Amino acid sequence: MSVVKQDKKEEIRVYKELIRKKGEAFRTIAWDHRNPNRIAKVLGILSEYVGNGRRRILELGCGTGSFTLSFARLNFSVVGIDLLPQFLKVVRSRCNNKTSNIPFLVAGDAEHLPFADNSFNLVFCSFMLHHFPYISQVLREVYRVLATDGIFFIVEPNAWNLYSWLTHVCPILYYPTCTKNEKLFGPRYIGRILRDHGFLVLNVRGINFRFFGMPRWMESQLERNSWVNCFGGSLVICAKKP
Repeated sequence: MSVVKQDKKEEIRVYKELIRKKGEAFRTIAWDHRNPNRIAKVLGILSEYVGNGRRRILELGCGTGSFTLSFARLNFSVVGIDLLPQFLKVVRSRCNNKTSNIPFLVAGDAEHLPFADNSFNLVFCSFMLHHFPYISQVLREVYRVLATDGIFFIVEPNAWNLYSWLTHVCPILYYPTCTKNEKLFGPRYIGRILRDHGFLVLNVRGINFRFFGMPRWMESQLERNSWVNCFGGSLVICAKKP
């Protein structure tokens, strides 16, 4: 079976053009502008699985630093890696006196991580995996650099959510950040492929139902309902290297 590889030149071209147009104001995650409490929600879920001893974190595809800087402010020792050096420049420009730990930033490829085996006990990525038509090589690299009992924590748009699906497959609704590499997946697929690569899946849950001005209390009710949870706009996945 032939495997469709990520067109890295396409990723670089699209995002360099966005940086050129918008400058350092560009953000790879819209939550920075529109709903920053969603970042806090993800960090709250992460805290359910990460004890005080897991303070060194590798962030894959750190982009312009929405989560990177949050981790630094929470006293994590952060290593951020991204394909685009231009993004890392934005992260550095956003560091200020409120950032207690300055992140260590590396320009590199998630399919070929420049780190030794068993280097991290926590690997995090947000809205990155769907930029790979086939994610097996990324998962192999994550498994390699994770220590035993290390946590792999993922946030992704959900292919089972109509809004998320439409904005990635309908050209009229495309976000300006979409590239031809992108392939959304649902909760069953991500759970299965993680298990196929040796991970123990601890949880897959949906969050982010606040579309079209939905009240926050209603969103909370939907997230708690096991029948509709898997249709949230975003998936939060936690897995472990056994």
